[in-house]
Amino acid sequence: MNGKHGADSQVDAYVGKRVRLRGRLIYRDDQKMITLSGGSISALGDAQENQAVPKNLGEFDLVGEIVDSKCYFGNMNPGNGKVHRDCAVRCMSGGIPPVFATNDFHGSPAVLQLTGPNQKPLPKEAFLVSRGSTNADSWEGHADRQ
Repeated sequence: MNGKHGADSQVDAYVGKRVRLRGRLIYRDDQKMITLSGGSISALGDAQENQAVPKNLGEFDLVGEIVDSKCYFGNMNPGNGKVHRDCAVRCMSGGIPPVFATNDFHGSPAVLQLTGPNQKPLPKEAFLVSRGSTNADSWEGHADRQ
């Protein structure tokens, strides 16, 4: 999708289904994301059989930054840090999925998708409070490797 809006309304009907879509590849290092072209999704058949089952890896203390995935993966430069905060707030308010940017145990960049206990993406209200500040201190959920 163009602009600062997520694609939830376009993809909701296809959750759990195999699809074909068009979009533009954006990336940061070896991490990739597709910005969806409007109206390009079509179903290919029934749900995929061998879908990955989430695996609990335990509890960890991580240091990083909650960023909007679209800008972080390459739509903006820089897509993180204080200079990007206002843009990130607008993107997340519009439904762009937030991710947690950190480093793995070997020091390599890692991006974690933020989900709740039900493995569904956290709503934007979990991150945004009045006047554009983030609500990260009160967040409790799961971070799944992208």
